[in-house]
Amino acid sequence: MNEVLAETRLSFSVSVGTGLFNEMYQPFADAGVVGCEGVATRGSGQIDSYDSSAGPYNAANPGREAHVLTTSPSAMIELTGNAPIYGSVNSTGGVSATGSSPVFGDINATGEVSLKGGGVKVYGNVNTAGDVVFESSAEVHGNVSANGDIAFENWGARVTGDANAGGTITSKNKNKPPEDHVGGSVQAGSNPGNSGVPETPCDPLGIDEIVSEFDGQFSTGEMNIGPWTYRDLKLSPDGVDYYDPTWNVKSWKTDNTRTMQDVDLFGNETRFLKVSDFSLGQNGSLEVTGGDVVLMVDGDMSIGGNTAITIAPGSSLTVLLTGKFDLQGSVTVNDKNPIDASGKIPFSLYSTYEQASKKGNNDGVQMRGNTDLTAVVYAPKSHVSATGSGTLFGQVRGKSVEATGAGGIHYDVRLGTFSVPTSESTGGNDDATAVRVTSWNVVLPVSE
Repeated sequence: MNEVLAETRLSFSVSVGTGLFNEMYQPFADAGVVGCEGVATRGSGQIDSYDSSAGPYNAANPGREAHVLTTSPSAMIELTGNAPIYGSVNSTGGVSATGSSPVFGDINATGEVSLKGGGVKVYGNVNTAGDVVFESSAEVHGNVSANGDIAFENWGARVTGDANAGGTITSKNKNKPPEDHVGGSVQAGSNPGNSGVPETPCDPLGIDEIVSEFDGQFSTGEMNIGPWTYRDLKLSPDGVDYYDPTWNVKSWKTDNTRTMQDVDLFGNETRFLKVSDFSLGQNGSLEVTGGDVVLMVDGDMSIGGNTAITIAPGSSLTVLLTGKFDLQGSVTVNDKNPIDASGKIPFSLYSTYEQASKKGNNDGVQMRGNTDLTAVVYAPKSHVSATGSGTLFGQVRGKSVEATGAGGIHYDVRLGTFSVPTSESTGGNDDATAVRVTSWNVVLPVSE
């Protein structure tokens, strides 16, 4: 039998570079709500998910991937309202449920899980490296696993699955032993080895470094939209136009003081406008059209009531903010999807504002509007408060997050596909040549 070499070509390539090469990172793939040092739900708005690639949001069929997450040591998640959560609750510290919020997912924690609210129902498992305390008639429709103790301090507390503790399992009522609280097996003194929720960086993008790259860009000064001759604006890659309603003008004009610049952000070349402060008020409007624009606000940004930012299909507005953000008006995006069919995010806010302490109206990001907002909010150094009745379609990340209003948060799982390039060292000399083999030919013998 003779063998003949046959060549099979695979469609890859070889790249040679120096020192660093880019990897891709998905910054919005971890959860619907991320409060690095804590999350508190005190309102009644529903937190759930949907997949815009399969169709629009459907309140009658909520998805269960809107996970709530903390990232820092000893962080707390407090569920004190009546906000249903369709996803897992994952705390790097403890969890305190004193309201009547049902959780349609697991509760995972590093510290104590305290179930105090009589209406608390967990439609999943409870796992912690600490203790679990039932201080009310809470129900867990799954298993409870704790490296520490499990304590039933209320007659009506119920676990439909198994209870497993590294320490003790006790019941406060002598006439109702732990076995009467648990539908499955009860096993104490056998550590389940729960590792808890791992700590992760609060700011995985390194937003300070990204925004500081534009410190030297020319600023066009304050942008105040709302006065008589500067009420309706259009922002595009070509510049800023405004409508002059003066009786003998009544036409669109170009604002020649607003100079657009070319920059690179997240590996993409885009058009850039820098202002010192941004204010939208007095029934003003801003339409983003014609493509993608980056707006850097080196100061505060406020969107007042009875105002609107409208982003046309195929366009996007990325805001880089160094000051506080106050939203009372609306930001309208076509179809209310925070990521479009091409993988573009129509409206995103990246804030570097650092807030040392939480003091009411001093919050770095305030969403107080009664209209819906479609956005990705990334503010790892600020407290984020949602106090209005408007609904957020997207994701929010803050130093801490507090939701006290009636508006819900609907996380689009397609946001997990959005990626940005990051630089990763080859581990040696920065001047060394890095070779990445991404294609080759395979030569296989065949019989003749």
